[in-house]
Amino acid sequence: LIIICIASAFVATFLVDVMARVPGNSSFQRRIEFVNIFDEYWGRKGMQLAQMMFIMNMIAQIVSSIVSNAQVMDAFIVFLNPSQTTYAIQVLPYIDIISWSPPKDEHGSPIAWEDSAACHASQVVPFQDDSGSRVIVTLGYLSLALMLVPMSTMNLDENIFIQKVSFFMLLILSGEFLLQFWMQGLGHHEVPAFGHDSSHVLGSIIFNYAYIAIIPSWVNEKRSDVSVPKTVW
Repeated sequence: LIIICIASAFVATFLVDVMARVPGNSSFQRRIEFVNIFDEYWGRKGMQLAQMMFIMNMIAQIVSSIVSNAQVMDAFIVFLNPSQTTYAIQVLPYIDIISWSPPKDEHGSPIAWEDSAACHASQVVPFQDDSGSRVIVTLGYLSLALMLVPMSTMNLDENIFIQKVSFFMLLILSGEFLLQFWMQGLGHHEVPAFGHDSSHVLGSIIFNYAYIAIIPSWVNEKRSDVSVPKTVW
């Protein structure tokens, strides 16, 4: 985590330095985006290669985010729905309308949140399909699309209010997350410094610090008195 964090900060700083070295952009007076940097130094073919890799990188980040956030939205729908059920349209292998409800305990009641950590053997993730044989469009996915598609038409300065709300929501939910940990009780057993399988952890860490591609857009929108090194580091 620390290594990826430091590496990302260095790359972001060097990328901004390269932007400033573009002719006529020493004070970021030109609008230089990510792929324009490659056009300036590597020519048209270099820009096309960078554009292709940029799109592949953004798709990899977006797909994983859409899936995880759609599952969270489905869980939220279950929380709001008195019947504690959410629905989806199954497209493959055949068209059908399916539903999902959280697992129940031995008395038929929904598992309490304080007991959810011990039920990892149950299907606690909405519409989880380990076989990957189904293609579905969930109610949470559609709700998420209705909220986010209009935002995709805005640039960074137009949706700055939404970004500020998201930031404060992140702080509030992180505090609520820590509160739940404290209420469930903290474990006192030793955690090994290195596990046997880090494949899943490495991917999550890299995606968390994969903000390099949006650094040029942020530089174009920031005020002139905002320090890049102080903000990044």
